[in-house]
Amino acid sequence: METYLVTGGVGFIGSHLSEALIKKGHDVVVLDNFNPFYDPAIKEKNFQELQSHAKRLGRKLSLVRGDVRNAADVALALNDKSIAGVYHLAAMAGVRPSIENPALYWDVNCSGTA
Repeated sequence: METYLVTGGVGFIGSHLSEALIKKGHDVVVLDNFNPFYDPAIKEKNFQELQSHAKRLGRKLSLVRGDVRNAADVALALNDKSIAGVYHLAAMAGVRPSIENPALYWDVNCSGTA
């Protein structure tokens, strides 16, 4: 099977996608910055559950704690030359905070995507 990179892969949506990929028999590389907007303890729990699924199904799961805006972090996540595709879900969430700090949201959500 193939390997996929999931940015934001232990957040709410990302962890569900990562789990689905693992259950379909794929290996997964997760890139996540564990931003405190979404409780890092929940992300840790999500990763532990993903590890359990991967181990039970004989799939590989790796985690890069990093930021999509950091080229070195992205390069590390892409280090596995067999990556078949990228699901880019990393983003700053929340409408109200984006109004309070639009520069940060632009930087993460737009520059981070680029």
